[in-house]
Amino acid sequence: MCVIVDTSVVGLMFSEPQKGFVAATVLRKYIDNGKLNLVVGGKLKKELFGTSKFRKWYLESIKSGTSKSISDFKVKKEKKKLKPRDDYKSNDLHVLALARVSGARLLNTDDDDLMADFKNRDLIPGKPGKVFLTKSQVQFTKAKRKLLDNATCRT
Repeated sequence: MCVIVDTSVVGLMFSEPQKGFVAATVLRKYIDNGKLNLVVGGKLKKELFGTSKFRKWYLESIKSGTSKSISDFKVKKEKKKLKPRDDYKSNDLHVLALARVSGARLLNTDDDDLMADFKNRDLIPGKPGKVFLTKSQVQFTKAKRKLLDNATCRT
């Protein structure tokens, strides 16, 4: 089971639950406990590494096997297949390429344009992409638990 975390929400994973971002901290616990794997690679990895708390946590999670590093080369090669088209909503082709390479069909983001692209079956073939909201929907609900419990991945 895999998830991709976008830079727009990564900081919430390190927030205190008391500040209201319960769903984000539960997502992190799912990863820490090995119930869900975080997949990172390509340009997204570089973006996420700009957050020092994430970088430190990620390196530890790689050692424990709860995060997976996807080849930057593979992600970049897949991104080239996503040639710019008029129907893209977002400028996050690198995230879509990571999903295609890894098979991850769960995305944690609050970027509306990226959400639309991630759910687009022409861009993400096969099983439809699902979005796990943490910033605009901060509580951890039964629906969110179901999303985390059913996240798929090929890696």
